[in-house]
Amino acid sequence: MKPRRFTLLLCIIILIYIIMKKNYSLLIAICTTCFMFAQNEFFTVSELMTEYNNLNISSGQTASERYTVRGYVTKWKDGYPDYQNGTFYIDDSATGSTTLLQCFRLKGVENYDKVTLVVGDYVEVQNAQLMNYYGSAELKNGSFTIISKPSISGQCGDNINYNFDNNILTFTGVGDMWEDSETMLELNDYKPFIHSITIQEGITSLKSSAFSDCINLHSIALPSSLQSINYYAFKGSGLQSVTIPDNVTFIGEEAFAKCMNLTSTTLGSSLQFLSNGVFSNCRNLSSISLPNSLTYIAPEVIYGTNIYYDDTKWENGALYINDCLISGIRRNPDDISILEELGFATIPEEIRTDSVYSIKEGTRLIAADAFRPDGETNWIKKLTIPHSVEYIGSYALMQNTLTELEWNAIHCYDFEIPIPFADGQNTDHPLYIIPFENESIPYQYNHAYVQKISFAQDVEYLPKDLCRRMPDLREIYNYNPNPITVSPNMFEMVDYNSCVLFVPQGSVFNYAAAPVWENFINIQEMPNVFTNTENRFKNTIPVKFLRNGQLLILRDGKTYTIQGQEVK
Repeated sequence: MKPRRFTLLLCIIILIYIIMKKNYSLLIAICTTCFMFAQNEFFTVSELMTEYNNLNISSGQTASERYTVRGYVTKWKDGYPDYQNGTFYIDDSATGSTTLLQCFRLKGVENYDKVTLVVGDYVEVQNAQLMNYYGSAELKNGSFTIISKPSISGQCGDNINYNFDNNILTFTGVGDMWEDSETMLELNDYKPFIHSITIQEGITSLKSSAFSDCINLHSIALPSSLQSINYYAFKGSGLQSVTIPDNVTFIGEEAFAKCMNLTSTTLGSSLQFLSNGVFSNCRNLSSISLPNSLTYIAPEVIYGTNIYYDDTKWENGALYINDCLISGIRRNPDDISILEELGFATIPEEIRTDSVYSIKEGTRLIAADAFRPDGETNWIKKLTIPHSVEYIGSYALMQNTLTELEWNAIHCYDFEIPIPFADGQNTDHPLYIIPFENESIPYQYNHAYVQKISFAQDVEYLPKDLCRRMPDLREIYNYNPNPITVSPNMFEMVDYNSCVLFVPQGSVFNYAAAPVWENFINIQEMPNVFTNTENRFKNTIPVKFLRNGQLLILRDGKTYTIQGQEVK
């Protein structure tokens, strides 16, 4: 006779005896004990409910040893947030059979609460025990792994809708996704279960953080209509490769940062702006090609990648990719073990030349913070900008030791910075460009210690405010015989009385009458022959001076107006 039947028979015999003796208090005590004992006793499933096809799982045996329990959560038990009902299945790994279990009761487990499990979740239960509960079956002391989430849909743009079903997230419609913080908020718990994303043609922007932490998303096909990928869009996702469509002009801050599986990326031909840390800490990213459409590269775009720490990628102290200078200062990661994970046997040493540095000819763009010191890392006294440079990012040339700047860039454009979603009301598109106004000072030209600057003969245009933050500037050598057009605030912090402007022979009158350049009191011709440091120029060099409120020029002992008329 089985223990359960023997116990029940014994209870009946004792009960009959007590009734005959009319000892009702003892009767109540024994009945209570028997009831509690019966409800907490473990049973085999075959004894518990015969319709479960006699699974032969012993009472208390963990499901993970031979059997996998899986199924859908169907209902919360009212008033009991740590209990749920569901339709579950038991898979027998030995026989390959599957048994349906209706109304399984799931008791609160160690790492489980109401927030992490919702109605419709398809779950697998590990290390669970089977026990009897009021004629039903209960899983106890187990843990849950959510295999998939229930279907969900919503709106994320004026004309864009999304739908999640069977681990696939689909977007349909046209236009930009909303940037509202509440948009797609309900998908945050779904991100680990997104295995595939389909984005319909016609959608033009991706919401910030839309797919961050989608660890099971390994690849994605972006529509050709896409124009902007906003900040943190894919940060921490499982992407292994990504191709940016040709119409994308802007990629936001850390959009692909910490994608540890990302090994390659292809950037579109219209890309203009790469924001801070777009690919930072993508440790396995070993190659990237930058399009010549780029006009701005923010700091740390590829910091923490295989590219950044590879000595062979650095040339004479700087990291160049295509025609872009990414960085002239390299810093090691805070966690040196990262280098071992990347396969580097030694810690990269700082590559340094002497204090005179020339950016290589052919460089078209200098990234933001390219030479900005990390701590006390200042090493450049004289810096040469080549003819080919067209764009320079913020803080790019900031070196506290820089005293001489040789500027050969024929046409370096005004500095503009992309401000995505500013105000959110001033534009129909989530990205618009704000150029620095005259009253603001662009920090990419913050060279407070520069004392000498020269401009090549073929320079056609100087970016506005290039010299605005140079209070120590004492010598300007302009080799262009025709005055270069400059912004009104170009020399705002320069002392016009103490700074000498040297121009080509025969050009003094041109500069003395040109806007902005006319403010320099001392304009001199550059000599053909240099003598010594104390007496650098011939005595015939014209000198501009102020007398009785009138600008005059002294040359060969004679005085002239700036129009060239001799003053007697």
